[in-house]
Amino acid sequence: MTLKKYSSKQLNEAYGSLSAQQKLFLDEEVIRGKKTNWLNIWAKKLGRELTEEELINPDQSMQKYLEWRLIGYEDSLRVNPNTKCECGRALRYRYTVENIKTNKTYKLGIVHLQDHTGLSPELVKSISKGLEIIDLEKDEILTKVIDEWTIPFEITPKLEIPSDIINQLVIGLPLLDRQVARLRKLIYGSVKPRTKLRTRPRFKFEPIKETSKEVEKTPDLTNADPHFLIERLRTGTINSTEAKSLLHFIESHRTEDLKEHQLDLDDIGRYATHALTKISDPALRGILIDIENFVQYGFY
Repeated sequence: MTLKKYSSKQLNEAYGSLSAQQKLFLDEEVIRGKKTNWLNIWAKKLGRELTEEELINPDQSMQKYLEWRLIGYEDSLRVNPNTKCECGRALRYRYTVENIKTNKTYKLGIVHLQDHTGLSPELVKSISKGLEIIDLEKDEILTKVIDEWTIPFEITPKLEIPSDIINQLVIGLPLLDRQVARLRKLIYGSVKPRTKLRTRPRFKFEPIKETSKEVEKTPDLTNADPHFLIERLRTGTINSTEAKSLLHFIESHRTEDLKEHQLDLDDIGRYATHALTKISDPALRGILIDIENFVQYGFY
């Protein structure tokens, strides 16, 4: 996930526009997410599978199971002389950890984090990548605040919504793409994959509409070669109009028809998932998620 739509200044201004309650919620969720990531990596090292209850309170679980507890993680965006390791070296990324047995706290760079905790380079790399993703998710929420994002489909009152999602909706913060995908799966969870549905459910997922300026710049590809569109999807170079054309093609053909065209829905779904890791445009991401859902559930 890489977001480059707005500058750090614009994202900071969006954060400043939040209410005190929203800021507190967002900050606490970011901290909890980082601690949960740390906990999960250690659990894998220890060969332990954590329950949902244990993951809800990562501080308590770290105290119970681990030798090292993550207290904080900083990204100074560049090597900063004010962000130093215990050894005195200036850092960009710094981990603040506590040895639970000795109650001693250390501020460490990635090299000394390995030395002190005994984690392998591979596990430390996994931790670092996971913490970076959590920061990007904060940026995703702030990006959606700027865009005045609203949930793009109706939620039935009887739907049992996960607590993390309902708390975020109540506080008035946009959902992450992965949370939206979970909601869609909950709504259609009882439907078998690739059901040959010829009628649409009343929950119609509408992707964010492109501006008329963007539409004018992009040629009409209604009759485009599906193999061309799939190749564009595979390489992550597909645009919104091409993605819409591909979605229209696969939803208007039966599985047998697609096989006759030597097209495979599993491949299309896999390419869409991969493209989502490279594309930040919200309108295009919405269409790619619709393609994922159609491949998996038979409609979007």
